Amino acid sequence: MAFPLLPLVAAVAPALVSRLAGEDAGGPLGAAVGAAVREATGVEPGAPGGAEAALAAARADAQVMATLKARLAEVALERSAAELADRADARARDVALAAQGARGRRADMMLAAAFAAVVGIALVMFLLSLSKGAENSALVNTLVGFLTGIGGMFARNIGTAFDFEFGSSRSSREKDGRLAGLAARGPVDPLEAFRRQLAE
Repeated sequence: MAFPLLPLVAAVAPALVSRLAGEDAGGPLGAAVGAAVREATGVEPGAPGGAEAALAAARADAQVMATLKARLAEVALERSAAELADRADARARDVALAAQGARGRRADMMLAAAFAAVVGIALVMFLLSLSKGAENSALVNTLVGFLTGIGGMFARNIGTAFDFEFGSSRSSREKDGRLAGLAARGPVDPLEAFRRQLAE
């Protein structure tokens, strides 16, 4: 099922959009966003027209909008903290393997497969460009668009692997540090945190 609250989130908390793209409404993140919308606006987001009604309610009342933004910010923070913990677990596993003189073969195979996929897609696209003619132009263009998307996905996976293996940029490390600090602080009243942010 497509994520029905994407337009609402895009209007209220654009930073969450990239995390929700491709998410199932019934998944953990979708459920958390739905609960945040329900709690902040009093509108059932899963009902027909619920997303539009929730957005209208938030736009009509500044307090509701502030509460909704704070709740969605809390959801984003929890998701980031979970990703940070997951990354730390993966690094700890790699350190433990290295201490035993072993290597994570699965990761090596996945990275090699991603490289091979990017090279293969580039080769197929080159061959398609050679065979492009007036009679098959639309088909070739469709295939090129599809392969470009798939190739981009594999290229992002390679970038993520390099960030994991060699460390990310300084700004990204600082962000990770801030997220770790926020996660260690424990639960914070999201509305109060949002008010403090507005006051700064």
